[in-house]
Amino acid sequence: MDDAQVIEPYRTGICLVGIESATSDALRFLITHCNELQRSFEFELIPLNPGDPLVQQLKAPRAITADAKFNSLVEGFAGRQKAFESRLADAFDLKPCSHPSYVIISLARFTNGFYAWGRNETEIIALGGWERAFAPPSLAEYALTITLRLAASSAVPALESERHLGTLGCLMDFNQSLDTVRFKVLNSFICADCRRVLSAGRGDQAYKDLLLLLGKTWLGESQNALSPAGICRKLGYDLFLTRGIKPSWWETVSGKLLGDAVTETIKLVAALLLALLLLRLGLKAAGG
Repeated sequence: MDDAQVIEPYRTGICLVGIESATSDALRFLITHCNELQRSFEFELIPLNPGDPLVQQLKAPRAITADAKFNSLVEGFAGRQKAFESRLADAFDLKPCSHPSYVIISLARFTNGFYAWGRNETEIIALGGWERAFAPPSLAEYALTITLRLAASSAVPALESERHLGTLGCLMDFNQSLDTVRFKVLNSFICADCRRVLSAGRGDQAYKDLLLLLGKTWLGESQNALSPAGICRKLGYDLFLTRGIKPSWWETVSGKLLGDAVTETIKLVAALLLALLLLRLGLKAAGG
């Protein structure tokens, strides 16, 4: 497809279920920051109906069996959610949300071991099987990459038929378990076959934009307070230290100590430079 034909970005509604506040805040920031970085995809955080039966099941501590009853809940979610959003929009006299598909990021766990499951316009990311050994990268980076994969395949449904059994580090790799997902998270790669289908469906700019987001160089360093990684650290989630579903006590303390150490080092260097400058000026004055 000619890029000139693709005018509107593909928008995905994003819902978070049962995720701790520090992790949730960082993840929501990273997802919405993706909107600033490119124009092919948009991600819209939406308010969930807490009483929705699917939401209630995803919050439950027990593993979920993806049987006919559960699949029926997933299939009907988009209709129920859109009706809920419409009621909210009317109550506040606002324009309703506009997205053809949903991605629900949760800490649910499926009995079949799958980490992603979907029906109709709704895809579920289930990170309840997360283990600390899966990091690096962090759980937030896993969730972000899987969200990009699901958004891409919703925008271009033909991509689903291109998913491959072998692991290439490609966004569309089929990964049987969460531990092997790390290769697509750590890489910024879309294979030639998937690129061809993606570009045919949404234009080559969509391919370029996905590579940009997957590369994650835009995250920056956590010691830079203005970088996305630095903002995440201020929100309580250090992308480069956190290994669990949420930051542990030690990871929180370590991140603060590291940040304080960098700040104090900068202050010390500045003081030394000032002292040297004053000494030099003093010597010049004495010799002058």
